Amino acid sequence: DVALSLYSLTTHAFERRLQLPTSRGPIASFVVSPNSSLLAVSTQEGAVFLVDILSHTVIRTIYKEGAPAAPSAIAFSPDARWLAVASRPGASQGPTLYIYDILSATVIDWMRFKSPVLALTFDPTGTFLLTSHEHAHGGVFVWANKHAFDPALTAPLLHASPLEPLDVEDPVVEVAGEGTEGDTETQEAAEPSRSSLLYKTKRAPLFSGAFTLSSVPPAKLQAIVSIEEIKEKCKPVEPVAAPVSAPFFLPTRYEGTQAKFAPAEESASSDGEATGLGEDAVAFFSGKKGTQGEDEKKPRQKIFDNGRLDVRSELQKLLAVSEAESPKAKEERYLQILKYLKSLSPSGVSLAVHQIGMLAGGSDQEIEEMVRVFHYHVKRRHEADLVQSLLNVFLKAHGDVLLSAAPDSDLAALVADLERLLRGDWQTLEEQFALLQCHLKFLTHLQME
Repeated sequence: DVALSLYSLTTHAFERRLQLPTSRGPIASFVVSPNSSLLAVSTQEGAVFLVDILSHTVIRTIYKEGAPAAPSAIAFSPDARWLAVASRPGASQGPTLYIYDILSATVIDWMRFKSPVLALTFDPTGTFLLTSHEHAHGGVFVWANKHAFDPALTAPLLHASPLEPLDVEDPVVEVAGEGTEGDTETQEAAEPSRSSLLYKTKRAPLFSGAFTLSSVPPAKLQAIVSIEEIKEKCKPVEPVAAPVSAPFFLPTRYEGTQAKFAPAEESASSDGEATGLGEDAVAFFSGKKGTQGEDEKKPRQKIFDNGRLDVRSELQKLLAVSEAESPKAKEERYLQILKYLKSLSPSGVSLAVHQIGMLAGGSDQEIEEMVRVFHYHVKRRHEADLVQSLLNVFLKAHGDVLLSAAPDSDLAALVADLERLLRGDWQTLEEQFALLQCHLKFLTHLQME
């Protein structure tokens, strides 16, 4: 009869008796997790039972063939995510230790030492595993966790469960061959390691229609979205302007015997000089320069004529639609627009987006073409984080133009279709999150809520 008797620490009263499978031998030892929610019970035949103390049920039965025949030491990680189990002397595979992932019910590491493990424990951060052995009297071995700084919880699960223990203390045995040392180095360089194949970064999506990110730092994306708040917060405090004082001596003239203030001089000459400078600038940048006689015959204008200069911004030039543009050329232009905005700083993105439309000397056609650009990239689902950040800035700058569009216009139809795509993408993400959460709860059998 192998069972656990549970008592209350406050009332010292018996609460429940939990029956364990008797086929794995009597109980040898048990360890409680740091959060007091799990209990690891080991038997004399090498089995380890994980008991959920809150629900009084056995949630895991760990028994690895050829692994620790009789556990000598058991330890939980500080977050109760992993369980380290060490074998006693006489195990079939020698003095070994394996790391068990509780949530995925998978052995993620299996090591073999020179002598059995006497005691083991995790450090408070879970970064190191400390062990003591028979062959090192008074010594403590410190093993580093290579996945400690990996933000992904599934990083240790990318490898398959080990079939044989790894000798971590014995030196590597070199097999003599007929090849030379240079041939061996060439062969090792030609064969990629297993870790490089598993962790190799891929730029292309894993399947058609998958969301991909832009590799832009999150700090830059946050700055793009909040650039107006950043400018308002970092705006320098202007000092109080002093009132304009009148000159000490006022210009006067006499009409007869009465003194009067002198009238302001005509500004025709100054206006003419400014106009002449503007025309000279246009002629200089256009590559044309008239004679002095021709300049005197030209009528003096007070409006600067920029018709012969291309003063459009770089984004306005990219948004310009040619009459005979092929679909492939249009896609390349849309990709070039995203690449250009990606290369700008957060303030540069805000300036470029605000420099389109009627208020920037352009037309509403630029606003419509920019909506087409967002529609194209949202439909392709690539660089999703960058596209969403740019769309946020665009809606803040030109949202009034989109709201005032006629219901039967092409712009209103594009905006409605873009909204439909965004809602569909977010619904897809929510369904995937719900599915993953459901699978996790089903596979772990733990009380997650």
